[in-house]
Amino acid sequence: MRSGMFLSTCIGILTNLFSRSLIILKELGINEVTCFIVDMWKSFPPAIHKVYPEAKIQYDYFHIWEAVNRHLDNAMKEYSRYLRYTGNPELAKRVWSYRRIFLKHPKRYTDKDKEIMNEIILSSKEELPANILSLKDRVRDIFENSSSKEEAYQKKNKLYFEGWYKKNRHFKKIIKLFINVPRVKYMFTYLKEPDIPRSGNSENSIELVRSWEDPRYGFRTNKGFQDHLKLYQKMKYLGQI
Repeated sequence: MRSGMFLSTCIGILTNLFSRSLIILKELGINEVTCFIVDMWKSFPPAIHKVYPEAKIQYDYFHIWEAVNRHLDNAMKEYSRYLRYTGNPELAKRVWSYRRIFLKHPKRYTDKDKEIMNEIILSSKEELPANILSLKDRVRDIFENSSSKEEAYQKKNKLYFEGWYKKNRHFKKIIKLFINVPRVKYMFTYLKEPDIPRSGNSENSIELVRSWEDPRYGFRTNKGFQDHLKLYQKMKYLGQI
């Protein structure tokens, strides 16, 4: 049996326990797994290589961006606190309230989002808000527009040599993420192996739910979400109604 596997970290799991779980998969007849899409927990690769030495590993793009956005969000929070303590409470409040707009994918910006970001950038004496947008776009470009693993490496190394790690302590954590050899080794497998996706089902499922929410302005109740999910499943697996 050939299969691709998506695995998420369980709290408290140990490498040897994970290895035993993989051994059980083999005993069930899953002998040849082509790839594993995993989060960036450092114990996954050695356990996978021990049981499935030929399998390819790709760090889930969704989890990579989760880490990047966490550091960018922390940078905005820290900037908001700085503004409050240095006598600019109004701007501090706007930065705090609208910080997540800066983390959106550019394709999801509304005209109002653009207006708010531009106002915050123009009102700020510091370059941090503008730098957050720039760094975010540069990192996204690595994954979305690189045509080869070599091109991706050149782009991420350029961020280091341009000194982005010096601009902010939270930026430093992002750059470290892409310089750390054990981690970066598995970030761009999809560029070298065309048959391997860059993300698992978690990202695809979230994008699907967002596509439902957009025209409906969100789900008012959990029942509404469940009904929409059932309707989607019926149309997908049983045909049009």
